[in-house]
Amino acid sequence: MSRSPKRKVTEEIEFDWPRISAAKNHVQLERMVGDLLGLELDDQKFTPNALRAGKDGGADGIYMGKIAGTAGPWKVACATRNTLDALRRKIKAENRGARKQNYRGLLFITPFDASATEVRALSALAGSGLKKGIVWARGKLRPLLRVSVR
Repeated sequence: MSRSPKRKVTEEIEFDWPRISAAKNHVQLERMVGDLLGLELDDQKFTPNALRAGKDGGADGIYMGKIAGTAGPWKVACATRNTLDALRRKIKAENRGARKQNYRGLLFITPFDASATEVRALSALAGSGLKKGIVWARGKLRPLLRVSVR
């Protein structure tokens, strides 16, 4: 009698989006982003910054590999904002810092629940003056937060 191979089943984690989206939980968001980057990209090429909330003028991390065909260095930034306008302002500020610090790309990660059209526009804003800008909003984060169960 032959056994069927073990299959991986993917389950979505019940995730508390309002909690992680709260500004006071920025450090937890940064930790989550670091873990997700390690799963989605080559974690050997990702260097997280010190975990601290507030204006530090730097990157939340640096990625030295390729993302979407564009080689690094990439500035990795994450932030929570409650409105699309506030998110745009934050992405513009992160983009200015990325250009000033000579990054080639900006990967901006947010739990904000943006539509596909909004993500495309925000990614264009993130990439202004750089080789590439990418925004990972909640729609991108949700599938990354699934766990494999045997």
